[in-house]
Amino acid sequence: MPQDKSAKKSAITPLSLKVGDLLTGAYSASRMSQANIAAATGMSTVTLQKKLAGTSPITTTDLVLIAGAIPDTDAGAILETAISQLGGYSALLSAACSIKSESEQKKKQAEARLMATEQIEENANRAENNKQERKRQSSK
Repeated sequence: MPQDKSAKKSAITPLSLKVGDLLTGAYSASRMSQANIAAATGMSTVTLQKKLAGTSPITTTDLVLIAGAIPDTDAGAILETAISQLGGYSALLSAACSIKSESEQKKKQAEARLMATEQIEENANRAENNKQERKRQSSK
């Protein structure tokens, strides 16, 4: 079954976006180029750009690598600032629970659609079999 593209999008959390914004501010203030940061982290420039722009999630490893490549930037401080700016830990936990709930709801809806499709196919097969059986009986 093809993977839903929205599943990938949901991995980009408000925290990931905020961390990307803070890292962008830090590298801009340091006057480093994205190419230099990418080289120092072992990422391609395109990958770094996607992470900082919020089109690809920033993992904990990414945060440590990127912050480590920017002078005077501490990954822990970036994370704490991001959490604080997003309303603290309880707000993030609430948002994460909401995202999980939405994801579970979408999964249940997809399962229901699949079951409905299977039921339609089964009914169509049954109807075809009944039609063929009536045809055989009428030709006797």
